[in-house]
Amino acid sequence: MRKFFGLFVFIALASSCAQVLSPDGGAIDKTPPKVLSYSPDSAATNFTSKKIVIHFNEFVALKDLQNQLIVSPPLNHDPDVTIRKKDIVIEISDTLLPNTTYTISFGNAIVDIAEGNILENFRYIFSTGPVIDSLHVAGKITNAATLLGEKGILVMLYNTKEDSVPLKKRPYYFTKTKEDGSFIINNIKAGQFKIFALDDKNSNYLFDNSDERIAFSDSLVTVSKNLDSLKLKLFKEEPRKQFRLKASQPGVGRFTFIYALPLKNPQVSFHPDLFSNVELFKELSVTGDTLDFWFNALSADSLTFFIKDEATHVNDTIAMQLIKPAEKSRTGRGGASDARKLQFKPNVQAGQVFDLGKNLMFMSNNPIKSINEKNFILLRGRDTLKTAFRLSENKRLLTSNYVFLEDSSYSLFIKPGAVTDCFGQNNDTIKSSFKIQSLNNYGTLKVKLTGIPSGNYLLQLVDGKDAIVREIKINSVSSAQFDLLSPGTYRLKLIADENKNGKWDTGNYLQHKQPEKIIYYAQQVKMRSGWDMDVEWVFK
Repeated sequence: MRKFFGLFVFIALASSCAQVLSPDGGAIDKTPPKVLSYSPDSAATNFTSKKIVIHFNEFVALKDLQNQLIVSPPLNHDPDVTIRKKDIVIEISDTLLPNTTYTISFGNAIVDIAEGNILENFRYIFSTGPVIDSLHVAGKITNAATLLGEKGILVMLYNTKEDSVPLKKRPYYFTKTKEDGSFIINNIKAGQFKIFALDDKNSNYLFDNSDERIAFSDSLVTVSKNLDSLKLKLFKEEPRKQFRLKASQPGVGRFTFIYALPLKNPQVSFHPDLFSNVELFKELSVTGDTLDFWFNALSADSLTFFIKDEATHVNDTIAMQLIKPAEKSRTGRGGASDARKLQFKPNVQAGQVFDLGKNLMFMSNNPIKSINEKNFILLRGRDTLKTAFRLSENKRLLTSNYVFLEDSSYSLFIKPGAVTDCFGQNNDTIKSSFKIQSLNNYGTLKVKLTGIPSGNYLLQLVDGKDAIVREIKINSVSSAQFDLLSPGTYRLKLIADENKNGKWDTGNYLQHKQPEKIIYYAQQVKMRSGWDMDVEWVFK
């Protein structure tokens, strides 16, 4: 633990040293503290001292030193840092390595007492050998998914080739990234190093937390001259082991189980056995990590779930006390049964302009047991339109096959009893009038991919928040077309789908697996009504 005595000194100075403040009406001091002397001198060689004194031209304080102070190479025990009047005193208790250049970086921790002016990026350097190492490694750490720079990420060099070293040992050299993700590690000696970046959640300089994001180089970094353009992609690994994250009972007759990794083929049994009058509905989420169950009638006080999935090593036993309809929830205004009340809603709201080419869909919070299509009435003017519906595999999404005409007005009327859910509940009355967008409102984007290497790709059109608007799978073709695009600003994003699973996959450090590569088209695509736009994306 670091020992900081700056607070006591600050209080004493604030109460007894008013002379350091600017006189009334005088100019405000905007100058940071200046170093007048070092003992021993900065950049000293053959260093053997256990005590360093840095003398300033004014009274100083230490701000956020615990997060700002970095010693590289790291010490087993952090130095004691104290303030004595206009001096910062550093006391080292560790045995220093021979022939090694050390850097004590204060970051922005040193400020003057009077105005709080920051002495930015202050460092003290010394060497236990005859020379000061002068090489540096610089580069940038970016988010693997967004390609944006990441601030405050540890970038670490190890003087060993072992893959396990980031999990077991503190680094030999390290620094933190700036606002834009850039970094520089100074005063490095020549040699080969393993480089690793870490979003260090528990501040222990070890990759030992499943929530920590990492970046690494596939090969060792050879430092024989200054390196200025290293680029690493930061990502979060999938959990290394399968385990259950959460078991909950959102409402009467509904249960949810969330797992760290996707399930492949979960098998479920119960105790006590379900009575013959109990209907079970089961749903595995699209991502595969969430299991939902609905039971239309349960009379027992408790139910035990036995969930097995051999492919992901799940053998789970979960005993649940059953919520009764009469019990009241501690949160919300309604009783516990409110969570299962049927919520059946269309994807179009009254007065909305509905996109041309879009299907009319209805989403239910509970599985749908039966449909009465006569109670769905779709009108164009006074004409009643004929439409059929398709129920999704999970029985919670109902899709109409009707193809809407552009620039036309429609009315939707759904009578009670149009759908019945697994609990025997019927929908409420739904009324909605809406209009279909005109074809002239849309544009078409044609993309030609020139020089793209052979392989499998996902070409995505994303909005300003990187949300997917459209996606096309690409393998042998080198062109794509996006039709019926609303006016707006978009970006083109290409994912190298190496394992052909139709999604972006993260990496794994111990398996030497980098996240799948992502490339953005350099320019924004600005689409206007009625435009046909051609874009050639050239790959080098």
